[in-house]
Amino acid sequence: MENGDVGLGGRFSPKVLGFVQLAIEMEALDGLLEQWQRTGFLATEVTEKLSACSFM
Repeated sequence: MENGDVGLGGRFSPKVLGFVQLAIEMEALDGLLEQWQRTGFLATEVTEKLSACSFM
């Protein structure tokens, strides 16, 4: 393939897999944010909870 995104056997490159993982993580964070908003957390409380997360 010209762009290098798909290799032999239909395997995706690490770059593509990284984008997929990021999209999944963002979807999970969106879900948590919605739950916290329904629960009534303040923006500062959400920030505090998210700051404890490790994204590496």
